[in-house]
Amino acid sequence: MPDGIEAGGRLPQPCAFHTAGVCGIYATRPSQCRAFVCGVLQAVLDGTRDRAWAEIRIEAMRHLLAGLDDALPGEGALYSRAAAYLEDADALPIDDRIRARIAVYREMIGDFRPLSDAPEPTSKPG
Repeated sequence: MPDGIEAGGRLPQPCAFHTAGVCGIYATRPSQCRAFVCGVLQAVLDGTRDRAWAEIRIEAMRHLLAGLDDALPGEGALYSRAAAYLEDADALPIDDRIRARIAVYREMIGDFRPLSDAPEPTSKPG
């Protein structure tokens, strides 16, 4: 197993092995990566969406991420910068272009998370 894996078997994000749009350790990738099924892939696998839809959705996300990377202020990985704004919308610069892209990112990101990463409940049932 490659170095860089956190306790509990999670890879820190953004993944240091993902460069230039490809996985640099694909042949020896950890089991978590082999088992990962995002919402887009699951929709194709269970027949609720077709491959053409998935390809369009993936290309739309790539385009959005490229625009965000250029537009978001700060340094460091795009995912870290975007996550900070997702957590605190008030921290967003007063720039309609950035705010619009973050809003679309917020809507689309759920399609690319694994289905097992359901949000934690905010309160316990009474």
